[in-house]
Amino acid sequence: MTVHGPDPAAAGARRARLAGGAAWMPLIPALVTLAVALYQIQRPSLWRDEGATLAAVHRSLPQLVRMLGHTDVVNGAYYVFMWFETRAAGTGVLALRFPSAVGMAVAAGVTAALGRRLVSARAGLAAGLVFAALPSVTWYAQNARGYGLVTALATIASYLLV
Repeated sequence: MTVHGPDPAAAGARRARLAGGAAWMPLIPALVTLAVALYQIQRPSLWRDEGATLAAVHRSLPQLVRMLGHTDVVNGAYYVFMWFETRAAGTGVLALRFPSAVGMAVAAGVTAALGRRLVSARAGLAAGLVFAALPSVTWYAQNARGYGLVTALATIASYLLV
């Protein structure tokens, strides 16, 4: 009679699954960030810099391109993106701020995925949730400027670099 211990191959596969974590885990910080960002996103009213976004998207596309030739060129790609976005969603406060909220939610999810890839699933989840809890993340997520989208692109670039 032979006594069998745990199957080493099965144990190794189980450890690998647990170390990698569920592929959907980054959605948790992303959804938490989106929920926090959307909470009272329409308050307060637009402030000065957000007014610049609103003024830019109220121009025709050729006027916007001409404006970028001498003013605010650093925000050019964002203004062009928002020009198209406002044609689809309107120019209300929620429509103007929503892309930033989504950008920060993406950044939270990618931060979690990056933490999972570099350390562990728990570390990734913790990193994504800490990111979601930062007041500056909420501030930029509720701001009709390019910061949220730039943060999303930077975290995606970091993930791809790793």
